[in-house]
Amino acid sequence: MIISACAQETSPPNPRSAEQIIDQLAELMRTNKVADQRHLNQEKRLSDELSKLGDKAIPAMKSAVVGARVALQSALLRSLSEIKTPLGTDTLLEFALQDSDNRLSEAATGDLMFRMMHRPLTQDEFSQLEAKLKAGLEPQAIAAAGFLSRCRHNDITQRAKAIVARYIAQINHPPPIGGDGSYLSSEAYWCNAYILCLCELDQARVRGILQDQLARTRDKRVTIWLTIASGMLGEEGVGEELCRIVESKSDASTRALALRAYALVAKQKAIPLLRRFINDRTPGGAGCHGVMNPLQIVARDELAELEGRRP
Repeated sequence: MIISACAQETSPPNPRSAEQIIDQLAELMRTNKVADQRHLNQEKRLSDELSKLGDKAIPAMKSAVVGARVALQSALLRSLSEIKTPLGTDTLLEFALQDSDNRLSEAATGDLMFRMMHRPLTQDEFSQLEAKLKAGLEPQAIAAAGFLSRCRHNDITQRAKAIVARYIAQINHPPPIGGDGSYLSSEAYWCNAYILCLCELDQARVRGILQDQLARTRDKRVTIWLTIASGMLGEEGVGEELCRIVESKSDASTRALALRAYALVAKQKAIPLLRRFINDRTPGGAGCHGVMNPLQIVARDELAELEGRRP
């Protein structure tokens, strides 16, 4: 009898249902108006409990999330972001593409950015994501670009062209605010973010699209940023033009990314140019975080990388 009692005491309780956890989360949001540390810890515990249910929690989350209060909606999305299953990704995509709740759509789009799609997007899904990419503001447009770059069951050229089109469209109209702590200007920060999305794709295919756009454009700034993107994706033929950008009167952040692109395509031949900037004190420009010197940062990073590879 004693053994039986101990077994009863130590056996784990039955897990609560998703509906029960969501109800407690909703009650927590209603009764705690001030988000103190105790409240935040309790919210995290409930969100973690919900996400551990995995796919079984998703139907209840779908029923509760649309139209919910901001705090509850955010908690549910945090739980969903931890469910790394195909159904979790499909559900985030469904939230991102619905149009009855813009707040939910924007938040879900942001959570999609680093997801890998497990199936081909339907034509309707692709069209809706492309519309977000075209019309959305950063960071939602960047999130859509990042997700599209990882939809590997869909045509590479179609995805790359959509991302390149948005990259070009925002060059002369970048958002005024860059990322927290960035050493780059706002313009360079956002351009670099799109380039990183393009790097997820087949680089030879993307280089061809960029070169086609370079041949068409007459806009000087677009030419500069297409050249930098081409270099970042390994187009060796733009090496001399990248050097000219580094030596130009563009802002230091633009020149710094051109210097990084040059180091990528020229490799050991880039070392003399990199050494010229290892003590450069030119600030990064509008939106740069604090007193940062992007040319110096890039020169030191790339020089260390190249010299570390020497035999």
